[in-house]
Amino acid sequence: MKRVSVLAWLRTGTFGPVALGATRSQVQLASGEPDDSGGTSRRRRTPSIWKYGDIELHFGVDGRVCLVYLDHFQVPTGGAAIDLDPWVLRGGLPREDVARHLTAEHIAFRVLGDSGNDVHLVLPADITLTFIEHRTPSCPPVGLSSISHCLGGGRAPPDRGLNRQGDARRQTCGSGVGAPSLRSLYRHRPPHRSISPVTTQGPWT
Repeated sequence: MKRVSVLAWLRTGTFGPVALGATRSQVQLASGEPDDSGGTSRRRRTPSIWKYGDIELHFGVDGRVCLVYLDHFQVPTGGAAIDLDPWVLRGGLPREDVARHLTAEHIAFRVLGDSGNDVHLVLPADITLTFIEHRTPSCPPVGLSSISHCLGGGRAPPDRGLNRQGDARRQTCGSGVGAPSLRSLYRHRPPHRSISPVTTQGPWT
């Protein structure tokens, strides 16, 4: 079983032995067989998502990891193959608490939001932590909702906030910050909205 630290991932952008751009065979060699898989279609018979506990590895059309994604978690786990140290993170954790812990660890972040109910902490390692700000019937619980790390994410240009970053993610991974999870492949989810900055502390806090 491979040991992976979420804190080290947030700090460096390296998810234990699995790197963005890794092939399926490299992932299998590093982490073993996934607990679940999905993302097949009539045209694509090979699963495009491997799931290790709460961790989803999304493969692009080139067969390489383009996205590491977690959502619908309580305390994040890595399943049978990955011994995941979740640091302080848990589903529903308030944004202010996560920001305080990041600051204590000297990890910079930007605060970005969209026109709806989501606010994002974007880290220098191109990892995005997404939070639901207000309880509504159609939204997940308030607090930390998902974590995503996408190949080609890059920093958001100052003139367009995260829009261009989101566009790049959609071109590379077929998804934006609110990437479709393995669970969402089996039920309808409203399309993700474009994102624009509502607050910036810094440029980097």
